[in-house]
Amino acid sequence: MIEWILSNHIAEAGSIAGVFISLIGFGATLYNVHRSKSAASRAEEAAIKAHQSARLFDTVSDASKAISIMEEAKRLNRTGKWELLLDRYGEIKRLLVEMRSANQNIDESHKDAIQSMLGQFTNIEHMIEKSIENGVEPGSVARINKIISREIGSLNEFLIEIKSRAKD
Repeated sequence: MIEWILSNHIAEAGSIAGVFISLIGFGATLYNVHRSKSAASRAEEAAIKAHQSARLFDTVSDASKAISIMEEAKRLNRTGKWELLLDRYGEIKRLLVEMRSANQNIDESHKDAIQSMLGQFTNIEHMIEKSIENGVEPGSVARINKIISREIGSLNEFLIEIKSRAKD
């Protein structure tokens, strides 16, 4: 039997067949590695998009809250509730900082607008604190509310643009 195997080169044929089978297996492995990389890339892209969508949702929520608090601040200005106003201005500033720093999708013009709003509310807050400290009424309520209304308009424009991006 061994003589027959040697004379018919069966062992060599088996070795050659083994090499071909190994090459086919290696090719299949490479193909599956490529598919796995591709799937991992798609999963990473999906995770990034999900994170951006969540951040966009947070930004819309923060902007809506800030607008609501600004409207409340205008009412409190009219009634002279200065101590309450200081809390509201602090909350507005916190929301604006969150929107500006936590969202990389905001373009520079919007970041500049948010920074300007921060400056306005910081100035108003400082003016009210000084007035309380000195026991006098702050400046013109109409002027303060005009500034707040302008900032509400700016934030509304920003909100509309962010919402339109979310639909894309």
